[in-house]
Amino acid sequence: MGIRNRLHRLDSGNRHVRIFGYVVCASLAVVVLGAIFYGIDLDDGIVESISFVQTEEGPGGGGEDKDAITKEPQEEYQEEPDERSLWEERLKKSGTDGRQVQRDFGAAEVTAETVYNAVDGKVGDEIEVSVDDLGRGKDVVVTSMPAFVLGESTLVKKTAWDCVDVFEVLFANPGVKRVRIVQQAVFIDEYGDEDCENAVMVEMNRATADKINWDSLRHRVYVDPNALFNAADDYSIHPAVHRYL
Repeated sequence: MGIRNRLHRLDSGNRHVRIFGYVVCASLAVVVLGAIFYGIDLDDGIVESISFVQTEEGPGGGGEDKDAITKEPQEEYQEEPDERSLWEERLKKSGTDGRQVQRDFGAAEVTAETVYNAVDGKVGDEIEVSVDDLGRGKDVVVTSMPAFVLGESTLVKKTAWDCVDVFEVLFANPGVKRVRIVQQAVFIDEYGDEDCENAVMVEMNRATADKINWDSLRHRVYVDPNALFNAADDYSIHPAVHRYL
């Protein structure tokens, strides 16, 4: 008995009924094929792949191969954050908590440890601090690496924002005479070799810091980082960074 005899709608003398029967059969075929080829559940956020694995003991005890579904979480790509979110986060840090850090450091002895505690969270990762005695005050150098990969323009802007916060906190202590902030980055040359170098450096001394309205400068630097560089006593930007600004 053929399929037309099994499905009476396909063998109907009415043309419209036969067309309807064909549509129903085609729809059922699509559903069945979809169930066969796409019946594997995929968890949200995880890429699953079918791989060929060796089992220790197969059904017959012979350690045969079988297909298995293994979850292989893809390494999360951390995109460069937008400047607005960076700025909003910075304003929060320079609020009540930031003023408390400023008061605490202002009354503390100037050491590498107290400087580190004062700037931690205001600059990038891998923070290094050095403190030298100039005789009439302390010379402080703060070096760090970006917490995430940044484009040249965002790197310069964020470093300028960092400098305003760090200068404001460190110069709150009368024992600080000069502060140099160094933002490093990894550079790759034409041969593919990587090297960590100073990307942006900004230096300010006590006489300049005492003239600055930090809240006003902070908002001007958000619009134009050159406002910080123009106010500083010295600064430098790596040529490989500067050419993309």
